[in-house]
Amino acid sequence: MTEAVSLMFQRVKAREWQREQQQGFGRPIISNEFKGYRMAAVGNKLMWSEKWKTFHDFLGDYVRSALGHEWGNVELAKPLESRHPILVWYHYCCRQPKTDHLNG
Repeated sequence: MTEAVSLMFQRVKAREWQREQQQGFGRPIISNEFKGYRMAAVGNKLMWSEKWKTFHDFLGDYVRSALGHEWGNVELAKPLESRHPILVWYHYCCRQPKTDHLNG
C-alpha cells in the first residue's frame, strides 16, 4: 500500500511541476471543454463561449472585458509607442498570421 501511495504522490508532484513550467507559480488555470463550449473559471465566476477553442482565445476576450472597450479604444487611438504595454502586445499579436494548427 505504501508503494501505491508513494507513486500517487510522485504523480501529483510531477503534474504540479509541469503546470508550474507551463503556467508559472500563480493559481492554476481552470479551463475545460464541454459540449462545444470552452469554459474558464475566474475567481468565483464561470465563463464560457462556443468561439473559444483554447484557453488563449478566452484570454483575449477576458482582457478586453476586464479593461473595458472605452479604455481600449482610447489606447488604440494613440501612437503605438505611447500605448499601454498590453495594447502594444495586442498590436503584435494581431500582426501574427492566423494559422489552423489543428488541421495541419
